[in-house]
Amino acid sequence: MVRAHEFGDDAGDAPSQAVAIEADGLPREFNLEIDVDVDWFRFIAMPGISYTATVTRAGLFDTGEKRFDRDGLAERGKTNTLRAAAASISWTHNGPAEACFVSAEGMLQFSTGRYAIAVSSGWTDSDADGLHDPWETARFGNMDQTGSGDRDGDGQSNLNEYLTGTDPATNSSCLLITAIAQESGGTLVRWDAVAAGRYEVQKITGSPRGAAWSSIATNRQEGAVVREHLDAGTGGATQGLYRVRYIF
Repeated sequence: MVRAHEFGDDAGDAPSQAVAIEADGLPREFNLEIDVDVDWFRFIAMPGISYTATVTRAGLFDTGEKRFDRDGLAERGKTNTLRAAAASISWTHNGPAEACFVSAEGMLQFSTGRYAIAVSSGWTDSDADGLHDPWETARFGNMDQTGSGDRDGDGQSNLNEYLTGTDPATNSSCLLITAIAQESGGTLVRWDAVAAGRYEVQKITGSPRGAAWSSIATNRQEGAVVREHLDAGTGGATQGLYRVRYIF
Protein backbone atom coordinates (compact mmCIF):
# COMPACT_ATOMS: atom_id res chain seq x y z
CA MET A 1 0.00 0.00 0.00
CA VAL A 2 1.30 3.46 -0.90
CA ARG A 3 1.20 5.90 2.01
CA ALA A 4 0.94 9.66 1.99
CA HIS A 5 4.38 10.33 3.47
CA GLU A 6 5.96 8.60 0.46
CA PHE A 7 4.71 11.57 -1.57
CA GLY A 8 6.52 14.14 0.58
CA ASP A 9 3.76 14.61 3.13
CA ASP A 10 3.81 18.13 4.61
CA ALA A 11 1.57 17.63 7.68
CA GLY A 12 1.28 14.96 10.37
CA ASP A 13 -0.82 11.87 9.75
CA ALA A 14 -1.88 11.34 13.39
CA PRO A 15 -2.56 13.39 16.55
CA SER A 16 0.93 12.66 17.89
CA GLN A 17 2.41 14.19 14.71
CA ALA A 18 0.01 17.13 14.45
CA VAL A 19 1.34 20.44 13.13
CA ALA A 20 1.23 23.19 15.76
CA ILE A 21 -0.77 26.23 14.66
CA GLU A 22 -1.87 29.38 16.49
CA ALA A 23 -5.34 30.78 16.86
CA ASP A 24 -5.72 34.15 15.10
CA GLY A 25 -2.57 33.51 13.08
CA LEU A 26 -2.34 33.88 9.32
CA PRO A 27 -3.80 31.06 7.20
CA ARG A 28 -1.27 28.33 6.45
CA GLU A 29 -1.22 26.31 3.24
CA PHE A 30 -0.79 22.54 3.02
CA ASN A 31 -1.28 19.73 0.51
CA LEU A 32 -3.33 16.57 0.52
CA GLU A 33 -0.82 14.51 -1.42
CA ILE A 34 -2.83 11.35 -1.97
CA ASP A 35 -6.46 10.36 -1.64
CA VAL A 36 -5.99 8.66 1.75
CA ASP A 37 -3.97 11.51 3.29
CA VAL A 38 -5.35 13.09 6.48
CA ASP A 39 -3.55 16.16 7.87
CA TRP A 40 -3.63 16.88 11.62
CA PHE A 41 -3.29 20.24 13.42
CA ARG A 42 -3.03 21.14 17.09
CA PHE A 43 -3.46 24.37 19.04
CA ILE A 44 -4.12 25.39 22.64
CA ALA A 45 -7.74 26.34 23.29
CA MET A 46 -8.18 28.92 26.05
CA PRO A 47 -10.97 28.91 28.67
CA GLY A 48 -14.29 30.44 27.66
CA ILE A 49 -13.15 31.38 24.14
CA SER A 50 -15.12 30.74 20.96
CA TYR A 51 -13.17 29.28 18.02
CA THR A 52 -13.73 28.77 14.31
CA ALA A 53 -11.47 26.46 12.30
CA THR A 54 -11.74 27.11 8.57
CA VAL A 55 -10.39 25.07 5.67
CA THR A 56 -10.29 26.97 2.36
CA ARG A 57 -9.95 25.10 -0.92
CA ALA A 58 -7.20 26.07 -3.33
CA GLY A 59 -6.36 23.23 -5.70
CA LEU A 60 -8.69 20.75 -4.03
CA PHE A 61 -11.97 19.52 -5.46
CA ASP A 62 -13.40 19.66 -1.93
CA THR A 63 -12.35 18.82 1.61
CA GLY A 64 -13.65 17.40 4.85
CA GLU A 65 -12.80 18.84 8.26
CA LYS A 66 -13.17 17.35 11.75
CA ARG A 67 -12.60 18.55 15.31
CA PHE A 68 -11.46 16.14 18.01
CA ASP A 69 -11.02 16.13 21.76
CA ARG A 70 -7.72 16.87 23.51
CA ASP A 71 -6.38 13.36 22.80
CA GLY A 72 -7.32 13.47 19.14
CA LEU A 73 -9.56 10.44 19.68
CA ALA A 74 -13.20 11.44 20.15
CA GLU A 75 -14.79 13.30 17.23
CA ARG A 76 -16.52 16.52 18.38
CA GLY A 77 -17.74 17.89 15.06
CA LYS A 78 -17.26 17.67 11.30
CA THR A 79 -18.11 19.44 8.09
CA ASN A 80 -17.12 19.52 4.41
CA THR A 81 -17.01 22.10 1.66
CA LEU A 82 -19.62 20.52 -0.62
CA ARG A 83 -17.63 22.18 -3.41
CA ALA A 84 -17.89 25.56 -1.69
CA ALA A 85 -14.82 27.75 -1.29
CA ALA A 86 -14.45 27.08 2.44
CA ALA A 87 -15.90 25.12 5.35
CA SER A 88 -15.81 25.97 9.04
CA ILE A 89 -16.38 24.36 12.43
CA SER A 90 -17.25 26.67 15.35
CA TRP A 91 -17.42 25.95 19.09
CA THR A 92 -16.80 27.48 22.52
CA HIS A 93 -14.12 25.94 24.69
CA ASN A 94 -15.33 25.27 28.22
CA GLY A 95 -12.96 24.23 30.98
CA PRO A 96 -9.25 24.99 31.50
CA ALA A 97 -6.72 25.53 28.72
CA GLU A 98 -6.00 22.36 26.78
CA ALA A 99 -4.93 20.99 23.43
CA CYS A 100 -7.44 20.85 20.60
CA PHE A 101 -7.08 18.87 17.37
CA VAL A 102 -8.44 19.55 13.88
CA SER A 103 -7.98 17.36 10.81
CA ALA A 104 -8.39 17.98 7.08
CA GLU A 105 -8.90 15.36 4.38
CA GLY A 106 -10.30 14.94 0.91
CA MET A 107 -14.06 14.50 1.08
CA LEU A 108 -14.89 10.81 0.58
CA GLN A 109 -11.11 10.33 0.26
CA PHE A 110 -10.85 11.01 -3.46
CA SER A 111 -9.57 14.59 -3.49
CA THR A 112 -5.95 15.74 -3.62
CA GLY A 113 -4.49 19.22 -3.93
CA ARG A 114 -3.75 22.38 -1.98
CA TYR A 115 -5.76 24.08 0.80
CA ALA A 116 -5.35 26.64 3.60
CA ILE A 117 -6.28 26.28 7.25
CA ALA A 118 -6.80 29.02 9.86
CA VAL A 119 -8.25 29.23 13.36
CA SER A 120 -9.93 32.43 14.53
CA SER A 121 -11.08 33.16 18.07
CA GLY A 122 -13.23 35.46 20.16
CA TRP A 123 -10.25 36.43 22.33
CA THR A 124 -10.38 40.01 23.67
CA ASP A 125 -7.72 41.57 25.88
CA SER A 126 -8.13 45.34 25.67
CA ASP A 127 -5.60 46.07 28.44
CA ALA A 128 -3.01 43.57 27.11
CA ASP A 129 -2.53 41.86 30.48
CA GLY A 130 -2.91 38.30 29.20
CA LEU A 131 -6.40 37.85 30.65
CA HIS A 132 -9.59 37.48 28.58
CA ASP A 133 -11.68 40.63 29.22
CA PRO A 134 -15.03 38.91 30.01
CA TRP A 135 -13.30 36.45 32.36
CA GLU A 136 -11.42 39.24 34.13
CA THR A 137 -14.60 41.26 34.62
CA ALA A 138 -16.61 38.25 35.79
CA ARG A 139 -13.97 37.14 38.30
CA PHE A 140 -12.86 40.51 39.67
CA GLY A 141 -15.67 42.91 38.83
CA ASN A 142 -13.24 45.22 37.05
CA MET A 143 -10.32 45.35 34.62
CA ASP A 144 -7.76 46.46 37.19
CA GLN A 145 -5.93 43.15 37.65
CA THR A 146 -2.93 41.86 35.68
CA GLY A 147 -1.87 38.41 34.58
CA SER A 148 1.19 38.48 36.84
CA GLY A 149 -0.80 39.67 39.87
CA ASP A 150 -2.14 37.41 42.62
CA ARG A 151 -5.44 38.88 43.78
CA ASP A 152 -6.21 36.21 46.40
CA GLY A 153 -2.63 35.75 47.64
CA ASP A 154 -2.55 31.97 47.15
CA GLY A 155 0.81 31.92 45.38
CA GLN A 156 -0.68 31.37 41.91
CA SER A 157 -0.76 34.24 39.44
CA ASN A 158 -4.06 35.40 37.95
CA LEU A 159 -2.90 34.13 34.55
CA ASN A 160 -2.07 30.68 35.93
CA GLU A 161 -5.49 30.50 37.54
CA TYR A 162 -7.16 31.50 34.28
CA LEU A 163 -5.30 28.77 32.39
CA THR A 164 -5.87 26.04 34.96
CA GLY A 165 -9.54 26.82 35.66
CA THR A 166 -9.25 27.78 39.34
CA ASP A 167 -10.78 30.85 41.00
CA PRO A 168 -8.33 33.79 41.21
CA ALA A 169 -10.47 35.53 43.83
CA THR A 170 -10.56 32.62 46.30
CA ASN A 171 -7.34 31.53 47.98
CA SER A 172 -8.66 28.03 48.65
CA SER A 173 -9.02 27.44 44.91
CA CYS A 174 -5.64 26.79 43.30
CA LEU A 175 -3.35 24.01 42.14
CA LEU A 176 -1.82 22.90 45.44
CA ILE A 177 -0.38 19.72 46.95
CA THR A 178 -2.54 19.01 49.99
CA ALA A 179 -0.85 15.88 51.38
CA ILE A 180 2.29 13.75 51.07
CA ALA A 181 1.92 10.70 53.27
CA GLN A 182 3.60 7.33 53.74
CA GLU A 183 1.27 4.45 52.93
CA SER A 184 1.85 0.71 53.06
CA GLY A 185 2.31 0.61 49.30
CA GLY A 186 4.42 3.74 48.92
CA THR A 187 4.12 7.52 49.15
CA LEU A 188 0.72 9.07 48.48
CA VAL A 189 0.72 12.51 46.83
CA ARG A 190 -2.64 14.30 46.80
CA TRP A 191 -3.54 17.67 45.30
CA ASP A 192 -6.56 19.89 44.72
CA ALA A 193 -7.53 20.35 41.11
CA VAL A 194 -10.37 21.09 38.73
CA ALA A 195 -12.33 18.21 37.25
CA ALA A 196 -11.27 18.74 33.63
CA GLY A 197 -7.58 19.35 34.37
CA ARG A 198 -4.56 17.31 33.32
CA TYR A 199 -1.68 16.97 35.75
CA GLU A 200 1.82 15.57 35.88
CA VAL A 201 3.50 14.41 39.09
CA GLN A 202 7.25 15.03 39.19
CA LYS A 203 9.88 13.94 41.68
CA ILE A 204 13.46 14.51 42.77
CA THR A 205 14.99 11.57 44.63
CA GLY A 206 17.72 12.18 47.19
CA SER A 207 19.43 15.53 47.58
CA PRO A 208 17.73 18.26 45.49
CA ARG A 209 21.02 20.11 44.91
CA GLY A 210 21.71 20.03 41.19
CA ALA A 211 19.08 17.34 40.58
CA ALA A 212 16.51 17.48 37.78
CA TRP A 213 12.79 16.81 38.14
CA SER A 214 11.64 13.52 36.60
CA SER A 215 8.07 12.68 35.59
CA ILE A 216 6.57 9.74 37.50
CA ALA A 217 2.90 9.96 36.54
CA THR A 218 0.46 11.74 34.25
CA ASN A 219 -3.12 11.73 35.50
CA ARG A 220 -5.51 11.59 32.55
CA GLN A 221 -8.56 10.59 34.52
CA GLU A 222 -11.45 13.05 34.37
CA GLY A 223 -14.28 13.83 36.75
CA ALA A 224 -12.55 14.09 40.16
CA VAL A 225 -11.86 17.37 41.90
CA VAL A 226 -9.19 15.90 44.18
CA ARG A 227 -6.44 13.92 42.48
CA GLU A 228 -3.85 11.60 43.92
CA HIS A 229 -0.96 9.36 42.94
CA LEU A 230 0.68 6.53 44.86
CA ASP A 231 4.43 6.48 44.29
CA ALA A 232 4.89 2.75 44.79
CA GLY A 233 7.86 1.23 46.57
CA THR A 234 8.78 4.29 48.64
CA GLY A 235 7.49 3.13 52.00
CA GLY A 236 10.91 3.54 53.65
CA ALA A 237 12.77 6.68 54.59
CA THR A 238 13.66 7.65 51.03
CA GLN A 239 14.41 11.35 50.76
CA GLY A 240 12.71 13.17 47.91
CA LEU A 241 10.65 16.09 46.71
CA TYR A 242 7.39 16.12 44.76
CA ARG A 243 5.60 18.69 42.67
CA VAL A 244 2.49 18.70 40.47
CA ARG A 245 2.31 20.54 37.14
CA TYR A 246 -0.67 21.39 34.98
CA ILE A 247 -0.22 20.13 31.43
CA PHE A 248 -2.02 21.14 28.23
